[in-house]
Amino acid sequence: MNRHGIARTLILLLASSSPAWAEPPPPTGAKVAPLPPGFAKTVLASGFANPHNMVLGPDGQLWLTEQTGKRVVRVDPASGKKTVIATIDDVVSSDKAQDGLLGLALHPDLLRKRGRDYVYVSFSYAGGDGGAFPNRTAIRRYTYDATTQKLSAPKDVIKGLPSSHDHQSARLLFGPDQKLYYAIGDQGANQMSYLCVPNLAQVLPSAAEVRAADWRH
Repeated sequence: MNRHGIARTLILLLASSSPAWAEPPPPTGAKVAPLPPGFAKTVLASGFANPHNMVLGPDGQLWLTEQTGKRVVRVDPASGKKTVIATIDDVVSSDKAQDGLLGLALHPDLLRKRGRDYVYVSFSYAGGDGGAFPNRTAIRRYTYDATTQKLSAPKDVIKGLPSSHDHQSARLLFGPDQKLYYAIGDQGANQMSYLCVPNLAQVLPSAAEVRAADWRH
């Protein structure tokens, strides 16, 4: 896929996802499960626009995506300070749905001075297809600048992946083989408003479709 050791073949995995929008807090006086012994909880930071994917970076910071806010944010776990490192304007999201700015993966060599300070995100964008599935999903690579604390040099790794309002998933993860894995989700097929829509999440593209960069499955 690129010359820096990322997988040449992107493996699309079937995965489901919980609702991507933020759940409301429990009402005052509601009974909640007690914390295990030795644990305490506190609000570290707030005011996020539907945080979706969060990872702990090699810098000790929390990195996360905002599904509807279109932003990638770093949070200092000691102080709660938030730093917006990118706003991705071509992200599209639907009201109370599971599309938007979703997956986040940090290259294993990030901040190791090896010239691969890469950050990968997955997001839905306007595909112009119309119908029940008007959008598509892209996986994009950014380069992180530790001096400016910003993401720059966007490069689309792959575009045209399926996108849906339901069960979008779109998780990204580096495996122990240094390859980037993407969870495509079942796109909500064969349920609710997508009843009778075939579930193609486990259909692998043919060689001809790979050559044509046809990822419509």
